Amino acid sequence: MNSTKRITALAFMIFLFNGVICMLPGVVVIAVAKSFHVETHVIGYIYTLFVLGNAAAVQLNGKLLDKVDIRWELIGASVVTLFSVAMMTVTESLVLFAVMMLFFGLANGLYISAASYFIVSLYEDKNRSAKMSLLHFFFSAGAIVSPLSAGLLLERGVSWQTIYLYALSLLILLLIIIWITPVQVRQQEGQKAAPSKERWEWTIYAVAMSLFCYLIAEGSFLFWAPTYFVEYLHTDAAKAGSLLSLFWLFMAVGRGLSGIVLKKIAVETYILACSFFAFTASMVVLYSANFFLLIIAISGMGLGFSGLYAAILSYGTQQRPYPSARLMSMIMTAGYIGGMTASPFSSFLKQQLDLKASLTIAESFMALVFALIGVTALSIHRRKRG
Repeated sequence: MNSTKRITALAFMIFLFNGVICMLPGVVVIAVAKSFHVETHVIGYIYTLFVLGNAAAVQLNGKLLDKVDIRWELIGASVVTLFSVAMMTVTESLVLFAVMMLFFGLANGLYISAASYFIVSLYEDKNRSAKMSLLHFFFSAGAIVSPLSAGLLLERGVSWQTIYLYALSLLILLLIIIWITPVQVRQQEGQKAAPSKERWEWTIYAVAMSLFCYLIAEGSFLFWAPTYFVEYLHTDAAKAGSLLSLFWLFMAVGRGLSGIVLKKIAVETYILACSFFAFTASMVVLYSANFFLLIIAISGMGLGFSGLYAAILSYGTQQRPYPSARLMSMIMTAGYIGGMTASPFSSFLKQQLDLKASLTIAESFMALVFALIGVTALSIHRRKRG
C-alpha cells in the first residue's frame, strides 16, 4: 500500500471513530440529565462546549497543519480524548463535566481537521469530492452502530458512563493505527502551493455560510431526535435509537453512492438536489402522523443529508487552484459555528415554544442552503462566461 492509500485509510479510520463517539450525546442526554439532576436543555447547552472546542481547534489547526508533525498532533489528541472522556464518566460535578466536554471537543477538532486536510491535499476536483464523500461515509458507518447500541444498552440498564467507556476502547485501536502509520502529506505533481496571503471572493463566504446553515439543521435534528421520538411518538429508548440508526444507515448509503454520483455531475447540482430533498423529508418527519410514512421520510432525510457536508466543503475548496489549509479551516469553522449554534439555539426555542416548533425552525435552514448555493453557482457561472 503506497503512502497516499495509507494516509487515506487513516483518515477513514479517524472519521469512523468520530461517528461512534459523536453520536452518543444525543442518545444519552436524558440519562446524563437525570444523573446530574438537571433538565435536558441544560445538557444541550453544555454540549455546545464540545462544538466550541471543535471550532476553535479547527480554526487553529488551519495555521498549524503545514508546520507541525501531524502524527504527533493526532497522538496528542488521542491522549486528551482518553483523559477528558474518562473524567466525564467519573465526576459528580456538572462544572467539571462541562470543562471536560470542552477539552473533548478540542481534541475532536484536531482529528477532523487533520483527516480532512489529508483528503484536500492528496486529491483534486471530482476525485476530491468523491473521496470527501467516502470519508464521511465512514463517519456514517460509526454513527449507525452508536445510537442503536447505546439505546439497547440503556434499555438493559447499562449506565451512560459505561457506554462512553466502551466507546473509548475503539480509541485505543485508533491510537495504535496512528502510531504505526507514517504521515507525510505530499501535494500532487503540478499542484500549486497556497500563497502566504489569500484573498477570497464573496462566493467563498457564501459557501461557508451554507455549511453554517446545514450544520444548524443537522445538529439540531441529531441532538433532539431521540428526545422527540420518545416524547412525541412515545417510543422507548431502544426504538428511538433504532430510528436514529435508520437515519444514519441511509446517510451511509447516500455517502457511499455520492462518491460515484459526484464523479458524473457537478457538485453544485448535487448540493441543490440534496438540500431540497432533505428539507422536504424533514417536514414530513415532523408533521406526519403515519408511522410507515415517518420511516420512509427518516430514510429520505438520511439520503438528503448524506453528502451535503462533504460536497459543500469540497465545493468551497475547489474555488482555488491549490490546496489551502486556511481556506479549508475557514469553511469548516463556519460549519462548526453552525453546529455550535444548533444546540443552544434549539434548546432556547424548546424552552420558549416546544420541541416540534424548535425542530421546524432549525430544519428550515436547509432552505437557506439551497438559496446560498444557488446564488453562488449562478454567480460563478456568469463569471466564467465573462
